[in-house]
Amino acid sequence: MHSIQVMSDGYLLVDAPEGLFGRVKHDYEIYGVSRPERNNDPLWIKGLPETHKLQNSTFMPLTRAWQEYLFGMFKKVALANGLSDSSATDIWLKNEFRVATRGNAFWTNNHGNNNGFADYINGTNINSKPMASETIVTGGAYLEVLDNGKVYNIRGVACYAVRTLDGNQSPPSLDDFNPFFQSPVTFFATTSRREKLADGTRLVEELGPLDGMNCPFPVMGNGTVNYIPVDVLQLLPAGSPVPSPYNK
Repeated sequence: MHSIQVMSDGYLLVDAPEGLFGRVKHDYEIYGVSRPERNNDPLWIKGLPETHKLQNSTFMPLTRAWQEYLFGMFKKVALANGLSDSSATDIWLKNEFRVATRGNAFWTNNHGNNNGFADYINGTNINSKPMASETIVTGGAYLEVLDNGKVYNIRGVACYAVRTLDGNQSPPSLDDFNPFFQSPVTFFATTSRREKLADGTRLVEELGPLDGMNCPFPVMGNGTVNYIPVDVLQLLPAGSPVPSPYNK
């Protein structure tokens, strides 16, 4: 059985499965500053998605099955947080799905519903090609490291091999998705904010869609293996609990 601990920010820690795992570092850990500071953005930009593309990132079509999977994850999170299973909740979730998959969103990046691509959840552009997602994660993501942590040279960058869901195949069962903690194939997207905490680190919180609830996305790409730079991923000691993706 898994043992579960409740963190001060409400996030649940759960024991890790067998294997080698890593946590994607936050911007303040890599660069010493938040994403808006690193980008030298105007001060009115308080937070940005804390994105990290995997080394062999590519755009994968968001077929009807994959869109329904993402929407299903959103719904499981909403119901687990006390929303009713009602038409009103579905209407709200469809709007949050639209926000999460628009063209300027991190996951769909110019391949979203407002770029003319098909959004099957909201029934728009359905005669067009489907939306597409990049092979991308955010800070705090929990990834399975393959090949016992062997380091590969991928186009001149030292990388670990990590597991991904194959976007060419059907998505996994929603029964395997837990809305309270991350898995090696689903991450809770994070926003890197300017606010400095008492320990000198920066605030990292939930991405905007779903109004402060965990905002899940699949770790999905072209095949079941991809790569992430070693300086971006912190390897976790064996038996470490699945960490919180946030820093509050």
